[in-house]
Amino acid sequence: MQSKIEKIYRIAKNLWAVLFGMLSIVLVFVSWDDLAFTDSSDRLLVLLCIILVVLALSILWVLLSDTECVWKRGASKIIVMYGDILKMAQKNLWYRRMLQPKIIVIPVNTNFDTIVDNQTVPNPLVSKKTIHGKWLLQYADEMNKTPEQIEQDIFAFLDAKHVAFDHVDRPRGSQRKYPAGTCAMLQGNNNASFLLLALSEFDEHNTAHATKEGLISALYSLVEFINQQSQGVDCFMPLLGTGLSRTGFTHKESLHTILSTLDLYNDQIIGRISVVVYGGDKSNVSIYDR
Repeated sequence: MQSKIEKIYRIAKNLWAVLFGMLSIVLVFVSWDDLAFTDSSDRLLVLLCIILVVLALSILWVLLSDTECVWKRGASKIIVMYGDILKMAQKNLWYRRMLQPKIIVIPVNTNFDTIVDNQTVPNPLVSKKTIHGKWLLQYADEMNKTPEQIEQDIFAFLDAKHVAFDHVDRPRGSQRKYPAGTCAMLQGNNNASFLLLALSEFDEHNTAHATKEGLISALYSLVEFINQQSQGVDCFMPLLGTGLSRTGFTHKESLHTILSTLDLYNDQIIGRISVVVYGGDKSNVSIYDR
């Protein structure tokens, strides 16, 4: 609420400066009497109306706004916005940034599994209800790749970076297990690159588990990777640690943790990082929450 009030104040101050400046210019050429405002009460009423219009426009601006800048240094920014992380890579001409290079963060498990199962499968691997699962289905369709091919692309990237892993014996899915915070990059369409962030760990029943400490550590690894690999390209990331990852975060706690971690390591941020809050979660968290 405090952040909303502060933004309303900033917008109102700027609007007031513009409108009052325009009024001052008008009064250079015509007087109050020429405008038929001869009484002081009439002039006061005009100023009061301007104040009310400014306040109403400022409140409307904030209510309809889908983005909020929470930190800025030169061209580097931390943005919170409403949207759908899976649509950030789609070609959308009304948004001028959509055709520019971008990095989209997808939280995955530490095995980098690529098989999406429905709930009828015993010990299902990746759920199609998660961002990980939805992205796999979308990516496989758009790039015309099988789960095996996607896995090969992921491992090829990690092997080229000489990222260490543990071999695990599993009946299905990836036989590799990487440390939480491991990042792999895959190229998509429309100048989009997908940054897969290893976050949750699967147990023997393929149930995801993650800790708050592990999430913070993974966020630091993410910031470090973006700093080294992004070259200032815009980066979009969803809320992390909610839902099936079982970190126990509420949406507000997730946003607070992400923003606090990004702010702590803001000296490593180059370019623009946008935290994307799913539009359907507006009742659970506001982009003005800190």
